[in-house]
Amino acid sequence: MHGIHVIPKLEYSATDMALLCADPSQVPDVLADARLALGLEGDAPLCVKPAADGCSFGVARIESETDLFVYASAVTEEWEEIPSDLLSGEGLELKGRGSGLMVAIPIGGSRACHAGVGR
Repeated sequence: MHGIHVIPKLEYSATDMALLCADPSQVPDVLADARLALGLEGDAPLCVKPAADGCSFGVARIESETDLFVYASAVTEEWEEIPSDLLSGEGLELKGRGSGLMVAIPIGGSRACHAGVGR
């Protein structure tokens, strides 16, 4: 195959994020729909980041419905950080760079969530 190959991604607007935060009962469906749209199977994790910043700042591995709700809340409300006891894995520094936008991309079930070319 020739050319530049890119991974699929989903973008969630500030309105999408606000609606998700206002009605947590939507989280299971949103997470399932994201996994399906990204070609992930079962409960495979996905990688998310604020869309407001072009670097790997704020990248998190979402493994559960709770992770998605916490991350959406943090991005929407422009938290400075997400404490380690609120996300699967480790805490995350955000410094208020949320702007209510989020990008989700697929990752393999056993791979770490990394930003960068060729990962």
